[in-house]
Amino acid sequence: MATIEIEGDELTVRMHGWDRLLAFKSSLTVPLKDISNVTVRPKDAHGNGDIFAVKVAGGHLPGVLQTGYFWITRGLTGGTKEVVDSLDAAETALNRWKHGGSGARARALKHVQDAAKEVHDAIGREELPTDEDRGWGFYDVHDADKTIGFDVENHRVRRVVVEVEGETPESAAERLQAALAGIKTYRDPAVG
Repeated sequence: MATIEIEGDELTVRMHGWDRLLAFKSSLTVPLKDISNVTVRPKDAHGNGDIFAVKVAGGHLPGVLQTGYFWITRGLTGGTKEVVDSLDAAETALNRWKHGGSGARARALKHVQDAAKEVHDAIGREELPTDEDRGWGFYDVHDADKTIGFDVENHRVRRVVVEVEGETPESAAERLQAALAGIKTYRDPAVG
């Protein structure tokens, strides 16, 4: 189990007891500005969902515990495939749209097609990576129903899922969301 501490513009996850040994880590600190997709009881804590991970260092007994570092081979959010799939879905939806007359459908369809072409061209020029849905994950889970998960950008660990101690997953998520909202709305008076 772990506690989530928010101090200033950083979040620190502190492991407790044997988990510090099993996870090969006593704490993990990340900038709040790099955190997204906060989820209560994420599906990957239960071994379900789109994320598939393989244990690299730590403990893993299916249905009992997941602690330590895992290599996520697919399913992280923010990948190029997710963008391409979303644009394809938008084009399909617009093609099914039966609203006529105003030209809004045609303009929206052109924008989506232009965006899809730009993404495909950027992939072809190798300006966008095609394996963004892979990366390191850190898990500290015994009871999947007491977990909170979030994604991290600009950090070696891209996915964190931990069982929270001393509070419910809902209260931990609310605290984290409030801290994230504060970071995103803060403006430095020196900047203007």
